[in-house]
Amino acid sequence: MPANKLDLEELHRQLRFWTEERELPSAAIFAMQGQTLLDDSYFGYKNIEEEIPVDKNSLFRLASATKIFTSVAFLTLVDQRQVRLTDPVSKYLPEYQSLKIFTETGSTASAKNVLTIEDLLRHSNGFAYGDNEPYQSALNAAGLVIANKKLGLDWSHDLGLREWARTLSAVPMEFEAGTKVSYGLGHDIIGAVIEVITGISVEQFFKESLNDPLNLQHTFFTVPDHRKGDLTNFYSIRKGEITCLEQASTSPFLQSPSSISGGGGWDMFGNGGLVSNTRDFSRLLRMILNKGTLDGVQLLKPETTQLLWQNQTETIGKILPNNGYSYGFASLNPLDASDQKKTFGGYSPNKMWWGGSTNTHFWFDPELDFHGIFLTHTFPFRHLDAAEIVDRAYYQQIDPQS
Repeated sequence: MPANKLDLEELHRQLRFWTEERELPSAAIFAMQGQTLLDDSYFGYKNIEEEIPVDKNSLFRLASATKIFTSVAFLTLVDQRQVRLTDPVSKYLPEYQSLKIFTETGSTASAKNVLTIEDLLRHSNGFAYGDNEPYQSALNAAGLVIANKKLGLDWSHDLGLREWARTLSAVPMEFEAGTKVSYGLGHDIIGAVIEVITGISVEQFFKESLNDPLNLQHTFFTVPDHRKGDLTNFYSIRKGEITCLEQASTSPFLQSPSSISGGGGWDMFGNGGLVSNTRDFSRLLRMILNKGTLDGVQLLKPETTQLLWQNQTETIGKILPNNGYSYGFASLNPLDASDQKKTFGGYSPNKMWWGGSTNTHFWFDPELDFHGIFLTHTFPFRHLDAAEIVDRAYYQQIDPQS
């Protein structure tokens, strides 16, 4: 047993301490291996001021953890042969036919490579979130992003999804499609593609293709009236000071946004992305681990589901220094053994994982038939390294070599 191994009782004590001392607003954890429930625990408060505890029904802003839901929903269209991963994006969004890129000197040129649907899903599309110049300035000039002292880059807007997609298409990409990996807006563009293919809103498409078949009763883009009491407040905790950045009672999630964000939100709170809970998230991951089937319902074909088990960027780059990328999350396969200690949380060669800026986190592992979810509701990202500590603690229960 490694010297730094943290057993679950110790982990729970740590989480309880953090929440009681108001260093973390809450912690919701759900973990399973196969059909064995490893943990289903809740600590802290959805509303700190009124000391209203979180529970199994509490709703958390998923932020970028929305992307895995979007990928799965979209792949149902692939299975139905309504779209192919190799299709040009311009087949559905004609404005993406004649794209520009920024050159190394900062000038612009016509893009040579065709932007494909797969490029959107695996972030090899050149439309990143906008941290680098001159791309960030071009986004700003287009009215798509502003700097915000509280949030960093704020993508809030009042555009409809098709109008947003058209506006973005006029911004030069950071690089040629299919040549690099840069985390960004691919899943938001996928939302516009969904609406063109299906003729319905992203929100309605999720209900019909994902929520209803998988019986996801706690997953929403817009929180319904009867679930308003389950939405968490959103907090910033910096240097011991707690600030409520978004009250659940007046949250934008209570009203349908102008655009649904398949990428997780139009600002750093996740507004426009999904809210959900640990149990619904578990159902999604169990379906993936079960090769597309859950409770007798086949959502995806086995061969389609296995695409989610694979590193889709092995030939073009890494999303993080020691991670490849699948369709909406990181992939550790393959990974040199010397890099194991550099990974986020526990290590397994077939581990898949990701999270969101609101300190949401998930993992699933086809080899170990193992998955888990950690949800809370606070800034800054990686606060207390809580998600990483939880991830590693559960991996160590399954594989002592982690």
